[in-house]
Order: sequence, then C-alpha cells, then structure tokens
Amino acid sequence: MIEARRLHILRAVADHRTVTAAAAALYLTPSAVSQQLAALEQETGHRLVERSAKGVRLTPAGEILLSHTNAVLAQLERAEAELAAYGSGRRVRSPWPPSRPASPRWWRPPWPVSRPPRPAYASASRTPRATPACPWS
Repeated sequence: MIEARRLHILRAVADHRTVTAAAAALYLTPSAVSQQLAALEQETGHRLVERSAKGVRLTPAGEILLSHTNAVLAQLERAEAELAAYGSGRRVRSPWPPSRPASPRWWRPPWPVSRPPRPAYASASRTPRATPACPWS
C-alpha cells in the first residue's frame, strides 16, 4: 500500500521541480526526499521521476499517480478536519461522496439526521369549528 507521506513528497517534488526545493518546503533533507521517492517507485513498480541537472520531471506514470495523489490527499485532509471537528464536539456535515452525482442507496450519513418537528394535531377532546353551510356567506 502506498503511504500518504510519500504522496505528499511526490506532490512537493512536482510543485517545486527540484528535490532540494521540495525538501526545504517539507522541512526534510534532500537525501530523505530522494529515499522516499525511491521507495515510492519501488512500491509502485514504475519510474515516477526523471532526474537531470536542471531538476526533476515527472514521467507519464508519475503524472498518473500525481492526479490520483491530489484527490487522495484532499480526501484525507477533509477526513482529518471532520475528525478534528468531531473531537471538539462540533457537528460537521461531510461532503462525501464529492465525486458521485448521487449517493448510493445503502449509504447513510455518519451524523444524526435532524428532521423538522411534526406539526401539532388537534386533539380529539377539542370540538371542531363549525363550517358554514354556504361557503360564500
């Protein structure tokens, strides 16, 4: 399974185009970033970046993984925010599923669904109002 921190590193390398700049943005050493990229390439079984004297460029496989990386990390960030709000006692409505036009029938929201109160009905002990025999009088 691909680790989320390695996906963070891949996104930083793609954004900054050099291992050194990505390492500085992530508060890591360039050696650590290179090792994590190598481990990610090992996990996926594909070469993800091409290194040159001018910097780093993503391969087509790296571009594919990056497109999924952005979606996965955005979903993880939403999950972390929702869990933080849950821990603080606030009610949060999850935007899940954001990419589907309609929710599956089996899916129920993880929060309690509040329904509007039922309208008050006249009790049987009350007498009904008299209606006029002629509606226009």
